[in-house]
Amino acid sequence: MHKISYILLAPVLLSACKAIAGEDACPGADVTDKQSVGSFKSIIDGQPAAPDTPQAQITALYNKNSGQFQSRLVGGIVFVQTGIFCQSQLTVTTPTLVVASAGTQFQNSVAVAWEQRWLIDDGHLPTLSSQLSFQVPYNTPGATVDIVATAIAAKSFTNGVGYLNAILESPNGFDATIFNWTVIAGYKHIIHDELEVFGDVFVQKGIAGGFEAAIEWDFTDGVSLAPVFR
Repeated sequence: MHKISYILLAPVLLSACKAIAGEDACPGADVTDKQSVGSFKSIIDGQPAAPDTPQAQITALYNKNSGQFQSRLVGGIVFVQTGIFCQSQLTVTTPTLVVASAGTQFQNSVAVAWEQRWLIDDGHLPTLSSQLSFQVPYNTPGATVDIVATAIAAKSFTNGVGYLNAILESPNGFDATIFNWTVIAGYKHIIHDELEVFGDVFVQKGIAGGFEAAIEWDFTDGVSLAPVFR
């Protein structure tokens, strides 16, 4: 029997949403609006934000199994309004705040990621994107940079979107002799503008795989709730 493993509250958008600005200058805003994933963070959607519109997302997560509450701040920006770089996004993730019965602490790492959308779904070919992220530790002697490369595909259908993520992780920086991989295939069914249902299957190195499902409810502008079942 699947259990509720965590409940995700967010994102809270402190600036504009992804598909508000730059519709004329930078193509793909309508695709971004449909293919973006809000609170369900198991899938990387590969969609850039609106050009020249700095964003901040506060993510709050409660893990029922461990009894931990986690929160983090993610800031992102697309620097230009035209050309290939209007499809590029730089994001920075602050150290995660962890609140548990044993106490409260910040995880000693900061994440920096560069995401590029190479192809926009035109009704025939899917959206193709990539993301390269660096998890940089601090105040942790002997810790190494965690590098993650992700290839992303997203395809819109009448009432939903299909996703494919292929993830390659090097936990010891540029030492390619040790790596982990994950493949995630998922689907978002759009019931209406405020209610979406997600499901995905994943396979990881050393793990047979698993299944996840979530219901995402945007109950007010910029705030969503997504119970996740594993």
